[in-house]
Amino acid sequence: MNLRESVIIGPVNRWLGQLFDGDHRERTIDTLVEAHNADANGGVREALRRRISEAVGTLERHRGAIEAGVDPQILVEPMNSAHAEKAIAQRELDNLPQVVPLNPSKLHDLIDSLGDIASVLDAGSPSDRARIYDALDLQIRYSHTGLAADVAANPRVVSTGVRRGT
Repeated sequence: MNLRESVIIGPVNRWLGQLFDGDHRERTIDTLVEAHNADANGGVREALRRRISEAVGTLERHRGAIEAGVDPQILVEPMNSAHAEKAIAQRELDNLPQVVPLNPSKLHDLIDSLGDIASVLDAGSPSDRARIYDALDLQIRYSHTGLAADVAANPRVVSTGVRRGT
């Protein structure tokens, strides 16, 4: 069942505004800083490091086999594959973007410059709000039997904003 957007926008914006009010601001900022500084590519980095380590291990095993008397010609192709895997993984690792740590005091300044977050969201254009909601990974589940909407936000590492008065 679909819920009319006009019915939910005001309450959602007030809820988001509440996250930045005096009672909740510190916890919200701590959560945002922690999420941002956790490095969105952490799992990818770890997987690439594992691939490099596995390729190095393979190369070492093949070298050990050669030293033990195995014909080197038999191991040329597997060693070339391991070298290629290591080089590819290293190149991917080197090209991952570095996450610049989020400064909590700058986040405080940004929030202060916006003023009442709910009013800013209400005044923003629908496309600006959509970008904010998308950046927050806003999820709304409506229960028609309970006539209630459960709203959750899972902020990602994204930079976006709402223009005042548009």
